[in-house]
Amino acid sequence: VHVRLLDFHNSDDRGALYDLRLRILRPNRPASAAVFDGDEATTTFHIGAFDMSGRCVGIATCLENQGLQLRGMAVDTGVQGTGVGRAVLEEVHRVARERNFIEIWCNARVS
Repeated sequence: VHVRLLDFHNSDDRGALYDLRLRILRPNRPASAAVFDGDEATTTFHIGAFDMSGRCVGIATCLENQGLQLRGMAVDTGVQGTGVGRAVLEEVHRVARERNFIEIWCNARVS
């Protein structure tokens, strides 16, 4: 798996982010449900994990909000349990350190 920062202004990267959000986090909802407040903020960053074929299989969004808020993390059901989520979180931590964030927080659900 190759993990990298997504370029939110690149339509392919943005599309991959929204597609996985919609399929995993907001199934059976309209496409607008994949758009989060703060997605386009200059302080927000998005992480994507891609398999060998270039398909996006993991995502996370991080917003500046009383520290760094991890939001909208998802892993494609076909690769859950294979380390994709761990790889995404490792990249989140790397970028957070690079940008001098001290705290990372999130709300979580079990599904």
